[in-house]
Amino acid sequence: MLPGKSPFYIGFTVICEKGTITFDGKYGEETEQEMKIYNDDKVKKISIPSNNDYEEVIKHVISYINEDKNSSVISINEAIKSLKIALAVKEALN
Repeated sequence: MLPGKSPFYIGFTVICEKGTITFDGKYGEETEQEMKIYNDDKVKKISIPSNNDYEEVIKHVISYINEDKNSSVISINEAIKSLKIALAVKEALN
């Protein structure tokens, strides 16, 4: 539902007893991903593949739909529920 040129962003922070983990991703025409581990002494940058995980998930779901089989990652019923929720939110915003 994003405009064609608009990137998709995702991120999270995990706060642990001895440190914090952060992830930030930007997907679209340019893909950028960054994961870091912070503790009292240092910041460590974690190397991760630069593939577009958002696009890979979409490809995964489409391939399972085309092959008419269940995915071990996400069920088609859960994907349909998510799509219905997203469409209802879009409708409510209009």
